[in-house]
Amino acid sequence: MASHSAIDRVHALNTSGVFTVDDITYMSSKNLVNPVTGILGFGVNTNYQITPNGPENAPDPLNKPAMVVASVPKPQLACGASSTVSASTSINIMIQTDGTLWTWSGTNNAGIGRTVTTYAFNVPGQVNTDTNWVKASGGDSWAAAVKSDGTLWTWGLGTTYRTGQNSTAGLTVPTKIGTDTNWTDVCCGATWGYAVKSDGSIWSWGNNSGAATGQGATTGQTMVPTRIGSASDWSGCKISPANSTSPLTHVIKSNGELWAWGSNGNQLIGSAQGVTVTAPVRIGTDTDWSKVVAGLFCTIALKTNGDIYYAGLPGYAGLPGTTTQVFTKTTALPACRDITTVNRSALFIGTNNILYGGGEPSALCNTPPSVTSTTQIPVYAISPVPSTASLTAASGVALIYY
Repeated sequence: MASHSAIDRVHALNTSGVFTVDDITYMSSKNLVNPVTGILGFGVNTNYQITPNGPENAPDPLNKPAMVVASVPKPQLACGASSTVSASTSINIMIQTDGTLWTWSGTNNAGIGRTVTTYAFNVPGQVNTDTNWVKASGGDSWAAAVKSDGTLWTWGLGTTYRTGQNSTAGLTVPTKIGTDTNWTDVCCGATWGYAVKSDGSIWSWGNNSGAATGQGATTGQTMVPTRIGSASDWSGCKISPANSTSPLTHVIKSNGELWAWGSNGNQLIGSAQGVTVTAPVRIGTDTDWSKVVAGLFCTIALKTNGDIYYAGLPGYAGLPGTTTQVFTKTTALPACRDITTVNRSALFIGTNNILYGGGEPSALCNTPPSVTSTTQIPVYAISPVPSTASLTAASGVALIYY
């Protein structure tokens, strides 16, 4: 297995705000970017939550992608949701191809699920010796995972019952929820969670604020996993909590339908709904949605044919147009294969393997010094990214992995 201690930083290699092929070649030669596989991170880095440089150096925002882990097989990877823009308490989590579970964070809290020494929480580390983890997700100072035997596990901060253990006590190591063995997927919001069972039912728990749990309530907490409605067609769905502090969640079902619930502030749900949607509602009638991610002021959506749609304030994704509450197609980009949001900005990987970004400059990586306001696509491009590259993000942190 490849080493997991190969942690390096990449500082700006040119002044143009653009990675070139020569830059990628240079970094590969220095083992900072593995040409086959690796993880890059950028964004808010006040607590080294993206990539550690140790206590001897002051943390700083990463305005160009920096290597987090070099030379690892492409993992299942997710940035942790956060209640704050800084994302310093979010739990980044990944499952290696050997079934082991790894975590890191900007602060040393119980959410990493392991005991560490000073600053070691900033470095991806193995949670335990188990090798049967199949799904995992990180939240704000807590995390959850599913094993191949169908059991569901949570750990971390227990306030607002976010761990679903019928208790607000913190858990320092993964702890099983109940005795059920038919869990197939799990997803963490900042202080709430979702899980899917093999019978197609979807469940939630934690903080009900803003109707985050989809249980019909907007206050209080749901203490243990509780079924949302009676539908049984959620198997294989893609659950996507907002990459911001908003309690909003979009879900794409396996048949391509788009559903959502939670806070509709800034008109981010994508259809004409009220301020708060307390239970799952279908968005439109289309059945070809591929990925949907809400940022702080704009939601972007990807269809199976590569088309990009937006709702909310498009300038905060770097897109031209006016504010809309209904998903609207943009032609500002070529066909894309992956998308994500980072607070007040957005990232897009084209089918041409160019990485594009736009939005508020302070939230972007690779922002040219001349950019001083909300900017349209393309602000920058990394050319090329590997054809296997994928995006994940939450609040102020984004990772490119391949």
